[in-house]
Amino acid sequence: MWALSCAPSAYPKPTLKASIPTATVRSSSPASLPINHRYHHIDSPFAPEIVEAVESLHSEFRAVDNLVAHNTDRVLKAFQNARVGSHHFSGCTGYGHDEAGGRQALDQAFAEIVGAESAIIRSQFFSGTHAITCALFAFLRPGDELLAVAGPPYDTLEEVIGKRDSHGMGSLRDFGVKYREVSLAEDGGLDWEKLMSALKPETKCAFIQRSCGYSWRKSLSVGEIEQAIKIIKMQNPTCLVMVDNCYGEFVETIEPPMVGADLIAGSLIKNPGGTVAPCGGYVAGRERWVKAAAARLSAPGLGVDCGSTPGDMMRSFFQGLFLSPQMVGEAIKGTLLIAEVMASKGYKVQPLPRVCRHDTVQAVQLGNRERLLSFCEAVQRSSPVGSFTKPVAGTTPGYASEVIFADGTFIDGSTSELSCDGPLREPFAVFCQGGTHWTQWGLVLGERIYLKLLYLKLQLGNFNIIPKLLLLLLSMTFSNYDKQFKASVIDTPQIPIFAMTTILQISINFSACKLRTLHDDVFKQPIKFNPLSSRKVGPLHENKFKVKAFSERVSFLGEGRSKEGILVKGEEWKRKRGMVLVRFNQGFGFNGGGGGGGSDNGATTRLLGNIALAIGLTYLSVTGQLGWLLDAIVSIWLFAVLAPIVGLGAFLWWAGRDIVQDSCPNCGNDFQIFKSSLNDDLQLCPFCSQPFSVVDDKFVRDSVKFSNQSTTFGQAFNDFIGSRKGKDSSVSVVDVEAEIKDAD
Repeated sequence: MWALSCAPSAYPKPTLKASIPTATVRSSSPASLPINHRYHHIDSPFAPEIVEAVESLHSEFRAVDNLVAHNTDRVLKAFQNARVGSHHFSGCTGYGHDEAGGRQALDQAFAEIVGAESAIIRSQFFSGTHAITCALFAFLRPGDELLAVAGPPYDTLEEVIGKRDSHGMGSLRDFGVKYREVSLAEDGGLDWEKLMSALKPETKCAFIQRSCGYSWRKSLSVGEIEQAIKIIKMQNPTCLVMVDNCYGEFVETIEPPMVGADLIAGSLIKNPGGTVAPCGGYVAGRERWVKAAAARLSAPGLGVDCGSTPGDMMRSFFQGLFLSPQMVGEAIKGTLLIAEVMASKGYKVQPLPRVCRHDTVQAVQLGNRERLLSFCEAVQRSSPVGSFTKPVAGTTPGYASEVIFADGTFIDGSTSELSCDGPLREPFAVFCQGGTHWTQWGLVLGERIYLKLLYLKLQLGNFNIIPKLLLLLLSMTFSNYDKQFKASVIDTPQIPIFAMTTILQISINFSACKLRTLHDDVFKQPIKFNPLSSRKVGPLHENKFKVKAFSERVSFLGEGRSKEGILVKGEEWKRKRGMVLVRFNQGFGFNGGGGGGGSDNGATTRLLGNIALAIGLTYLSVTGQLGWLLDAIVSIWLFAVLAPIVGLGAFLWWAGRDIVQDSCPNCGNDFQIFKSSLNDDLQLCPFCSQPFSVVDDKFVRDSVKFSNQSTTFGQAFNDFIGSRKGKDSSVSVVDVEAEIKDAD
């Protein structure tokens, strides 16, 4: 069986040099080129990691080609033996009594292909679940028992069996059929030890699901199904074996009826439809039970020779069946590529990379809801139909959990075309299948670079550089503190920005904000402090000091912030004059964060506008509506943003180390000062104008003391009142003069 399909190919090995003749081209071109010159110079559309994976799968792909050749030969011989002609493609209407023999020829060919006594292929089977249900009701009667030997069945069969309440709609349990199941082994395969003693005398039917369904388990090979049938028949020879053959057709060189299965059933919009059949299903196996299933589809006594097939549906059935080995081969190559790439990125896959396949499904554990949704969205964007739509998870008839489907297919629900789906439950696995050519999956995994999006959970200080795409994902958190020191946090959406160069992941999280000291919820300000409304404010002369208003504005990512202060310059000191720039304790918050006193000034609107612009550019880039021009624009824009981010980040880090914050030893008010601005000159408090010194990042009282305070009429100035007479008043005046003399 698999020795053939997995064996190395006997094709001749390609050589680097070949004697390719050149042809003379009659044109205005001065020189002729080799015929295949243009093909050798086509650039690969795949990402380098996809190219590497494809090259590593060369032997597996050639083995699949051998499998396709073997199965195509099998289908061709069956068509020839059934003497298929163009007259069989004619449709029929009404009862279908005047049908031109197409049904009979198609049934005969399919029965020979799968090794069955009889088969029916009908458009009236509208799903694989429908065909399987007809087969089960053909077997089972009240009092019988159905035994599932490969774990729980597919979700849509739970209500059919009665495992999930069908609300009296006619499940097997409603008709008195009992149900049991044999759990799987720890490795996800059949539990052979339990199966050896699982059957009972009342067990009428053993049900085997060949594919994994929505379970994280191994799909069964025909060899394993054969072994299971032998164990079942050994315990109860009258027990009938029903195989759900969905996704298993043409994956191997033999089918379950060839190894003893009594019935198999499946869907034509999966493997045997070859991406061409517009609808339908099949049941094949022993003739008696095929007729019983047909009676369940129609009615007892009507048989299999009725039912209309209007239009060219019969031609689609024949053509799809003939093409199905080739389509299945491409789907298998696609699953091999998915497993190879996703496993290399650290994801759990089932089946494992480079192992023989027993169905066309590749499962990948993505770990959470968001990744599952994102993966399906990426597949939808890479589909030929409905690429502009976004798949949405929701409840679907027959499924207990929410399910998301990505199927931009020509035939609605055709999983033989490029598609994936998965239930939104643990372990959040996506199930990939189909594809008319394996390169479709190469484009999904490579050109769209979905894999990179799965990594980007960014935090401060976590830098991860991956080559081949430039993707900047900023996750920013802005903290704003109100007067009661309650922090309000605004989380902006994560913004993916695409460009076709190298990938860089960064994250910025500004939390190094310091709170300004609050006294009775009022911000204290220096005496005669002039709040600035403009950068250009004339100098204010007061008590031998020149007090200049100082303001600067910092803008980062559209979030503006004003920083205000006073610039104090001594004019009459004998020693070397200096300047002290004292900034109020505003910290490095955003939206007034950290130190208070900041203002929004419409910055939130600008920030949201930038986010909307980034999201819009991202959408247009992903959908390819602007092409290479948009990629270039986004690349330039991204670098223009990245440089200020890095530069400002370095400045904030340096500034945080250069700032000293403490309380004035004279008046007790908090303020900040840059270490780099310190020199031998006097340092003055911006609130009380008293000198201080900086020792070990602490403000200490200086021996020199003076005042430039002014008072309103009648207010005491350094405890001196003009109306006071005597010794006390003169002492106060003398003290002030002495202090000023010391300063000189």
